[in-house]
Amino acid sequence: MGKMTEKRPMRSLVPMFLLSVFIAPLASPSQASLAERTLEGTAVTYMAGLDETHVSTQTGSVCVALALPKEWRGGTNDDGQLTLRASSGEGELEIVLRPVRDLTDWSDADAVKRDAAFLQRDHESLLGRPAQAVNLEAVGAAARWTATWIDASLPSPSHSMTVETYIVPASRDWLVELSVSEIDDRRLHEALVARILSGLQTTSRCARSD
Repeated sequence: MGKMTEKRPMRSLVPMFLLSVFIAPLASPSQASLAERTLEGTAVTYMAGLDETHVSTQTGSVCVALALPKEWRGGTNDDGQLTLRASSGEGELEIVLRPVRDLTDWSDADAVKRDAAFLQRDHESLLGRPAQAVNLEAVGAAARWTATWIDASLPSPSHSMTVETYIVPASRDWLVELSVSEIDDRRLHEALVARILSGLQTTSRCARSD
C-alpha cells in the first residue's frame, strides 16, 4: 500500500488512493505522534535451511523478536518504524515500538486502551473525519484494534475501509504495534497474524548474532 510522505507517522497503512477520497486539512501533529523512537539495532535474516526470516529490533529497554515464513526484506523508516515486505510481493508487516509515556493524553489505567485511543485519533486526524465503527478485542495476550470508515466514494463493493493493528504489551514501559497488509486472502492474513503473535518474544536486550 502507498505511504504518506507527510511527516505524521501512521500506525497502520492506508492506501494513497483512499486518502485522495478522504483527505482534508490535517490537524497539527500531536506530541505523541512526534515522540522520538530510535531503533538501536535491527536484524532481518533469512534462514534458508528453515525457509523463514528471523527479525529482531531493539529500542530503549525492550527487544522484540519474531519469525516470518519464507523470505522477507525491509528496514527502518525515519520515524523508527520497521517495515518488512515479503519477497514474493504478497505481504507487508509494520512494527512500531510505542513508549507508554507517549500516551499521557488519556487517563485510562490500561495502556493498551490508551494506545487504541491514540491510533483512532491519529487516523481520524489524517483522514479528516471520524470512524463510523471502532472495536478493540482481546486476542490472547494481544489486542486487535480496528476502525472502519464508510463512504459512497470508496471503490470497494461495501464502500468501506477498515484498518487493523494488533497491540501487544512488551513491558511496563513499552507496547508493540503490528500491522499486516497486502494479503488479499483473509485466511492467509489471519494465519500469518496468528503465527506472528504466537512466536513473538520480548526481552530487555536482543541477543547478539556475532
